[in-house]
Amino acid sequence: MGKNLLVGVGSKARKVKALYVGVGGKARKVKKAYVGVGGKARLVYQSYVAVTGIAFDHLNSSNYNDLWIYFKLTPTNATNRSVTFTKNSGQIRFTSSTTMIADSNGYVYIRATVSGAFNTSVWITVTATAADGKSDYIKVTLTNRKWETTWR
Repeated sequence: MGKNLLVGVGSKARKVKALYVGVGGKARKVKKAYVGVGGKARLVYQSYVAVTGIAFDHLNSSNYNDLWIYFKLTPTNATNRSVTFTKNSGQIRFTSSTTMIADSNGYVYIRATVSGAFNTSVWITVTATAADGKSDYIKVTLTNRKWETTWR
């Protein structure tokens, strides 16, 4: 059966070697068992790997109009690598989807743009929240056509 499927027997956890279910008055061996994890059915032998952290990693800007803000999830083999981005500024807008899936290296990014007001200071605080609830944020300022992180 499952590698890590345990059942409580006599107040002790015991590894399940074979599982049977009653069907039509007869015991039938279970070939596949599913359990609900995070709203999805997963095979019992598949482990669910939770996100243990998310952190701001770096900025990338090709010009003063566009900014990519990168975060990194750990571990990189997390089962649900979905990240939702939020912001608290109307001066800068997101131009990519606010829900992204981290790549196989754990990186996920949001693209932001600004129009007008290039010689003034505009700022945005971006929060990235993983599906498992971990989050991190970064405040970014555009001053005189240069993007900078101002605090974390």
